[in-house]
Amino acid sequence: MRPALQQLCARKVAADLMHYRDELHLLPSDLQILVANTVLERRPKPNLNELQILCQTVWKPTRLCLTGIPSLNVRGLEKLTYLSSLLKLDLSGCGRWLHELSFLPGLMRLQCLNLRDCWLLSGDCLAFIQQLPQLRCLDLENVYMITDAWASYFIPGMRNLRALNMSGTGISDTFLEALTYGGRLQYWAAEQNFTTDSGKI
Repeated sequence: MRPALQQLCARKVAADLMHYRDELHLLPSDLQILVANTVLERRPKPNLNELQILCQTVWKPTRLCLTGIPSLNVRGLEKLTYLSSLLKLDLSGCGRWLHELSFLPGLMRLQCLNLRDCWLLSGDCLAFIQQLPQLRCLDLENVYMITDAWASYFIPGMRNLRALNMSGTGISDTFLEALTYGGRLQYWAAEQNFTTDSGKI
């Protein structure tokens, strides 16, 4: 039985993957998967560069949960920058080893970040979180070292944030004042305009 046209195309691309690497993203998703399977099954086995090309083209996860895994380390998380498709990242319960977040700015599409019980993180970690332009939900529960000063400086600037959990952190009324400043100022301005307009009548 003769192979189908798709199989022939997949074999051709798989045999010279490096040559076609810049065009792989143009293929339909089902053909991308067929090429990937063909590369993995062929002889000789794919080298590291070819595997990286396949991962960047075919493997596009949007959610990743690494909750409470003690064998991970910060250096390993730097590899997450290759997952440009990532939308949700859960690192909750990694308090024993997660002490910095310098890898985060590479995840530009990230929308939800869970850092609950990552108690080794200091307040300056918010500088990296603030660089995520699409971030909508953030869980910082029990990140004890986040204080009013850090939270008040960085969090109000996270314009797309829709859900925020700060339970168990070191904040107080001072943070709430900073968080609501823009809204209070707008309300005050509206009141002033109303008073001025009323006085003209």
